[in-house]
Amino acid sequence: MKTSDILATIAIFVSIFTFIINLHFENKRLKRESDAKFFQDIYFKYMKDIIPKVEANISFNSTTNRLEGIKPMIVLLQNLRKKTTPYKFVDTKFYESFTKKIMNVEDFYSDSLSHVTDSIRYEQFHKDSTLKITELYLILNQKFRNKRFKND
Repeated sequence: MKTSDILATIAIFVSIFTFIINLHFENKRLKRESDAKFFQDIYFKYMKDIIPKVEANISFNSTTNRLEGIKPMIVLLQNLRKKTTPYKFVDTKFYESFTKKIMNVEDFYSDSLSHVTDSIRYEQFHKDSTLKITELYLILNQKFRNKRFKND
């Protein structure tokens, strides 16, 4: 066997190996893009429009000493949890963590209806509410950036 035959054989194997590696990385990239599109279709409207509007409508009525705008937030969170259902089958860690967090936030808003009865408690409620919504956004942002999801 000549040196040129050996080099040609090596070149063929290198070409095949390079093709397989490129195919693998291209498939990963396409999957990542597909996942991002799926995610955007489900969550972007909530993140950009719906959650900020509903949160902005939560207020304290000093005449009745009651919170207003809580029920729409609870309904929004329930809808968000339902929209997350497809991830139950494709990313169980994200699904379980995110739905657990949503239920925690739902409970927070439900409990606040009976606990927030003055403006001082409302100030604390408002801080806690912002923190809880921020936690939801952080989970969604982490998922969108395709970072490996960790259970807390």
